[in-house]
Amino acid sequence: MAKMDLKCFPEDMSALPVDPTDLGRTLVDGCFKQSVEVQGQKREFITYIPEKTASCSPCLVVAPPSGEDGLEYIERSGLKEFADEKKLFLFVMIPENAAWNLSGADADFMNAVYVEAQARDYYVTMQDNFYACGIGDGADVAQQAACRMSSEWSGLMTMGDLQTSLEEITLNKEAAGMGDGELQIAAERTQLPVWMVVSRWEGASVSAASWWRANNRSGEEVFSTKDADYIWMPAPIRQTLEMDEEMIAQVRVTVGDTACSLARLEQMWSYIGLARRHRGQERKNLRYFKDPLLCGAVRKTMEVDGLTREWYEYVPKCCTPDQKWPVVVVMHGRGGTAETFFDISNMYQVANRLIELGCTEATLLDGGGSTTLNAVYGGESSISQINNPSDGSQRSVTNYIMLVSTARGSGDAAQLTLYPLSLNILSGAQTQFYALAMDEYGLAAAVPSNLDYSVDSSLGSVDANGLFIASSSNNST
Repeated sequence: MAKMDLKCFPEDMSALPVDPTDLGRTLVDGCFKQSVEVQGQKREFITYIPEKTASCSPCLVVAPPSGEDGLEYIERSGLKEFADEKKLFLFVMIPENAAWNLSGADADFMNAVYVEAQARDYYVTMQDNFYACGIGDGADVAQQAACRMSSEWSGLMTMGDLQTSLEEITLNKEAAGMGDGELQIAAERTQLPVWMVVSRWEGASVSAASWWRANNRSGEEVFSTKDADYIWMPAPIRQTLEMDEEMIAQVRVTVGDTACSLARLEQMWSYIGLARRHRGQERKNLRYFKDPLLCGAVRKTMEVDGLTREWYEYVPKCCTPDQKWPVVVVMHGRGGTAETFFDISNMYQVANRLIELGCTEATLLDGGGSTTLNAVYGGESSISQINNPSDGSQRSVTNYIMLVSTARGSGDAAQLTLYPLSLNILSGAQTQFYALAMDEYGLAAAVPSNLDYSVDSSLGSVDANGLFIASSSNNST
């Protein structure tokens, strides 16, 4: 078998041609040499991109056994064939002096590769679908890396008997906060799907499985299948909100041949590859991947100005031809593809829920930092921003939905709005309330001169001008 060539990325990526029929495809493919600085030292890794790989495809970061030639191992182990089959990015780490350091230093190397692979200098990945893989003594490296930053990985698969204890591994707090915006690192411990293949069920391997079971809050009952000898499922009773996160992290253990092969990779990927970790409110949420086609959506394409554009169209089954239904146009962003947007947004569930609520028309605009909700508060005449965009302020965007009233009101006060709308105040403290008026159409109106302020005496007191003093002897809201 001829050894693959190791190339360098082009210096000027902007000079590369873009395929107008496949805009989401990577501009380069093959094996490339990359490096990253870890604790003041330059460390190298190999990046393999199969032909016709789409941007934002899943990424597998691999710590191979010590003493292996990286390029030869990629082909001999089945990793290349696996990457070609699944069309995923493959990142293979190179150990220093041909041997892994199992003290935790090379775990930092793996996590640094995770960060560097998202630099988007030569290809585009997304942090939602990065998976750690360790083979031989590289299994310890992957286990330690995932232990230090499980919040960044979507899954962990290792093939090899473990030698080190995860109890001694600390969180990678130095990495917390690294990266900007959507690429920011949380470096926290969260649930993580794990599949371990070991030759002997003993020692550090048993200890690692116990650590992950505790981390994932697994139930006590043990299950098994033809592929896994031990499976611990998430506990059936949840104490946390599952609005955005699904408790899906199993711990699987197979006792058998630990050699890496295409068959073994496909077997482990059948479960590990199902998970995605999406950014959400205050944390990164783990969920199963929602394949648009399996969810009932249809992939559509259209030629526009010589470019092939694509989108997914989902119509709930209850939308029948005997009724009029609106056309929904989706303009999406967040640096992903139509497929990843469908998965992240759970768009098909949103559409079905809107039908249940009796909605007849809906439009889905781009989400993320560009989503801003502005409105006119009661009694005011100018627009205010009433949500908190992830950027901290409103972006300059070109797509809006505006609800505009054409009514001409009387100008007479029909309703009052008390400001501030809500606040927290300490016992004995004071704050100034004031009122604004609206007419019958919600338009600003003159405030009546004969306003009378009153408050439940148990909460405090208020004077004729709206100055409120909170009670010093009552805890109320």
